[in-house]
Amino acid sequence: HTHRQTIRLGRQGNLEVEASAKVKLVQYILELNAGYQIFDLDAPYSLVRGDELRTRGELYAGARYLSMKPEIEVQVGAQRTDIGNWESWVDGVVGARLAFDLSENVALGIQGDVGGFNVGQSSKFAWMQITSLSWRYSDSMTLALGYKFLDVKREVGDNTIDLQLRGPFIATFVRF
Repeated sequence: HTHRQTIRLGRQGNLEVEASAKVKLVQYILELNAGYQIFDLDAPYSLVRGDELRTRGELYAGARYLSMKPEIEVQVGAQRTDIGNWESWVDGVVGARLAFDLSENVALGIQGDVGGFNVGQSSKFAWMQITSLSWRYSDSMTLALGYKFLDVKREVGDNTIDLQLRGPFIATFVRF
C-alpha cells in the first residue's frame, strides 16, 4: 500500500516536498504441538444415553516458529530509505482444546494457548485463541471454518514488536 502526500519543510513551512511511504509485512508462522486427551464424555446435551455425540478435552504443548520482515519504503523528494530486517524466533506454548460434537459429522472447537514467557529469544508473552466449526466429510478428511486471534509481544533491541493477527480461516485436516 503506497501513500503519497505533500509535506512542508523549513522554518516557515514554505518548502513543499512530495513524500510517499509504502509498507508491507512478510510473515511465516509454523506450529508443532503434541497433546494428551484428558477427557472424552457423552455430550451434556445428548438426548439418548450412550449416543455417539461426545465432548472431548485435550491439553497440549509445543512450539510456534514466527518469522517476519517489515518492508517500509519512505521517499521524500529524491531521497529514498528502505527499512526492515528479518526477525525470527521460537515460542514454547502450552494450551487446551475442547471439542463439542453437534452431530455425527459436525463439531464446535475452542482452542487457546499461551507462550513465549521471555525465555531466551522468545516473545515476552504471546497468546492465541481459535474458535472453529468443523465438518467431517469422509473418514479421513475434515473441513474447518473459524476465527483465529494471535497476540505477540517481543523486545528486539530497543524496539518492541507488538503484533495482533486476527481473522477468519478455512482449513482442511487429513487423518492417517
